[in-house]
Amino acid sequence: MPPSATKRSHQPVDVEPDDTQPRFVKDEKPRGDWLCAEGPYQDYINKLCGANPALGLADPENSAIPLSRREVWVTLLRADESHRYHRIEDLDASRKPDGLTRQLRDSPAGAKNVWIVENINRDVVAILGEHFKMDPTFFLGYERSSKWRRYAHEPNMAPVLPTLTSSVDFFSLKYFDLRDFGPGIESYSVSCADTGRHLYRTKWNDFWISPSIVDRSCAVYRRKTEKGGWDIVLLCDPPLRHVHVWKPHPTPEESESQYQEVSIQWDRAFQGGYPDFLPLSDSLSVQTNGPPRDSLREDISYYLMNHANSLPTRSPPAGMDIPLFFVRKVIASHYMQIVNFTTSYLAQFEWPLLRRESLEEFTTTWAQARWSDIQGVSRRCTEYVADLESIFLSLNVPFGEPRIDPERDWGNMDLDFQFLLHRAKAIKIRANELNNAFTGLTGIVANAQANREAERALNEAKRSVREAKNMKTLTLIAMIFIPLAFTCGLFSMSDNYIPGGGSFWVFFAVSVPLVLLVFSGAFLGELGYDSDGEWVWKTFIDNLSVLVKRKRERIS
Repeated sequence: MPPSATKRSHQPVDVEPDDTQPRFVKDEKPRGDWLCAEGPYQDYINKLCGANPALGLADPENSAIPLSRREVWVTLLRADESHRYHRIEDLDASRKPDGLTRQLRDSPAGAKNVWIVENINRDVVAILGEHFKMDPTFFLGYERSSKWRRYAHEPNMAPVLPTLTSSVDFFSLKYFDLRDFGPGIESYSVSCADTGRHLYRTKWNDFWISPSIVDRSCAVYRRKTEKGGWDIVLLCDPPLRHVHVWKPHPTPEESESQYQEVSIQWDRAFQGGYPDFLPLSDSLSVQTNGPPRDSLREDISYYLMNHANSLPTRSPPAGMDIPLFFVRKVIASHYMQIVNFTTSYLAQFEWPLLRRESLEEFTTTWAQARWSDIQGVSRRCTEYVADLESIFLSLNVPFGEPRIDPERDWGNMDLDFQFLLHRAKAIKIRANELNNAFTGLTGIVANAQANREAERALNEAKRSVREAKNMKTLTLIAMIFIPLAFTCGLFSMSDNYIPGGGSFWVFFAVSVPLVLLVFSGAFLGELGYDSDGEWVWKTFIDNLSVLVKRKRERIS
């Protein structure tokens, strides 16, 4: 265990529950105190648990890092009359929640505020929810890390109807972040220690390789205020600082799953991160270094503070649409990177299959391992498609084939997401086709190995037959000469009985009947062996009877 690691235990994660045991008291009602600190907003959530059952239970995927233990940072950006954004304050809301309350209370009338909240905890939910009169589903959509939950005692993960998704003043967006970090972790069961979100790990030829695909989530709330002001609240994930490495399955002696918390020594965006989506100017002027690409909070702050006026010339976003414009562009850029990486990853599986005249070097173990890897890619592609479709509903992007509109410039976000969904579906189809190819390859390799095994078995059988024939020949020779030697030894015959001696005929007269007797005994002994190779009297008698019967029939 590295020095920076600690070992803890928490509620089981991905453990088969015993559905025969009762999970709740009969009259127990779900409560939202896991989501919000005590106060009016918690009372409001408790009343809504009947309308939305999901509010009553926390996500088991986040059991190691409940909301009560999370650190929260809040960055307040404010736009002036010339649409320039200024960084007003960075707040450690987990240690000083009063600072957030003060900023919310003292915000001037008509202010154009962007509240970028990195992670959430119970106190921050209570402060923001009560101040903005938010629907608790806003926080719920951000908190969820699980993809699904199938048991009756687990929280409800069903989304609301699309008609409601597109009509509210908030939405949640799921995306993925490619990260390269250390130290190296040799496990599939890894999650972010700050949010509980899963990290997809990959192997190639039994080696763990970079990058890790980190599940990310953000949620956006917007409202207009008096005197032309507005507020935008952006919930986003923090950068990777610690991870939980879980034991895949608890032992029978352990009532709770075990995890090891490992501190991240270094973390960077894979291959430098997503490319900047702003078009270059024609003047070849010096450009800035681009966003830091460490967290969504810093990326959005960078674009708002440096490029709020670098907007599309045709139908440019204005007012509260400017922050939303950059949020959409950043998330689309993350999807573009993950789509490109997945395409390259699949090509890595295709390459060993090309330009082959023989498949002898492949083994069924190798083909089966590649099949399993591609099955994982196909599953992730399904998640990409589902999350992109959810984004379509949240952002009111029309479903359809991507079409380039010459009347629209780089601000056309519909084209971005339509193309991404098109590519994600194409990659999923390609992954399924490649999976079928490896299924066929497994059969071909297995048949080839079976043929080679059959050839080896046939050669071994031929060798055994030759050895058996040789042994039979040696046995016949022994059956002839052993009786001769036995005759000499039994009767103590001298030199007068050897070939050329006067009494050789006596030796011959005694030995020949003995040889015939040995051969007859060996022949009769063979009649007693059954199909299992065991000597049985019944088999001997039956076979002898058949032999005598055949001899009689021939004589008659």
